[in-house]
Amino acid sequence: MAGFQDFIAQLKGIGVKVEGESVLTAKVAVAEDWTEEVARLALVGREDGIRFTRVGMDNPSAEQIDAVVRGYAFKPESRSRVVANVVQA
Repeated sequence: MAGFQDFIAQLKGIGVKVEGESVLTAKVAVAEDWTEEVARLALVGREDGIRFTRVGMDNPSAEQIDAVVRGYAFKPESRSRVVANVVQA
C-alpha cells in the first residue's frame, strides 16, 4: 500500500484533488493490482464518489500528471486512462 499512498501524495502535491479518497483507498486495499484498480476507478469511480480533479485546464497539466503516473507500475493504457480522467473541477 505504500506505493499507492505515495502516488496519491504526489498527485496531491501537484494540485490534483482526490474526491472519495477513503472509498478509493478501501477499494485499492482489496485489489490484486492497485495500479489497475486506480485506473479502473479513474474511469468509472464517479458512481462511488471517486473523482480526480484539477483546478484549471492546465493546472496541473497533463504532462505533470503523466510524470507522476509514469513513476509507478501502470501499464501504458492504464496510465493514459488515469491522465485522461483527471478532470477540471
